[in-house]
Amino acid sequence: MSNKSLRQQEADAIFDRLLAAGMLAPIIFVSNVVLWGALTQDYSHVTQYISELGAREAPYSAYMNWLGIVPFGVFICLYAVGVFRNERTFTDRWLASGTLLFCGFGFVTAGIFVCDEGCRFTDMSYSAIAHNMAALGAFLLAILAVAASLMKKSGWQAATFNILVLLAMLGAFAAMIKLGPTAETIGLAQRAFLAPFCLWLGVSSWRSGRWRRHGLPVRH
Repeated sequence: MSNKSLRQQEADAIFDRLLAAGMLAPIIFVSNVVLWGALTQDYSHVTQYISELGAREAPYSAYMNWLGIVPFGVFICLYAVGVFRNERTFTDRWLASGTLLFCGFGFVTAGIFVCDEGCRFTDMSYSAIAHNMAALGAFLLAILAVAASLMKKSGWQAATFNILVLLAMLGAFAAMIKLGPTAETIGLAQRAFLAPFCLWLGVSSWRSGRWRRHGLPVRH
């Protein structure tokens, strides 16, 4: 086998491993939400935004942003690169990976620019405005990424799963809009949106399966 072929195989293996980032992203994000939420006194997952864990003056703001939200976005971006490299059709390569890539950028931006104390929507700082715009953009792009997956040729089980995830996300997003930003159950509605998206990321990564071929060597 030529050196070029070996280098190509090594490059393919590296890009295939990026698909595993789709599984790591939700694990990192959810574990940080649970951890810092548990450690923050009187924090409610029902009434408060996730961003409030990383808001200005929050006790674990830096940890939530730099160990939770920013890595979540980074791993989504890495997964998008893996999708781009390993897919062949125009829809999968550009639309699906493109929406995921910018979705990841949105979460990274939302983690860098934090919201004000309590994530209030009055007298917002420039950082809070940037945070809210980035988070909204990431949410909308997450919906588009799942919708784009419906265009991919797949079995009925995968198609059904993608449809159910999309419907759940659309329903939760509509609920957030109807409830309004200061509703007492806004935290629950936000989690109802992010939960199916995180599940979709993990399942999509697992189903891609190609990254598992380059895992630990098999011992004979």
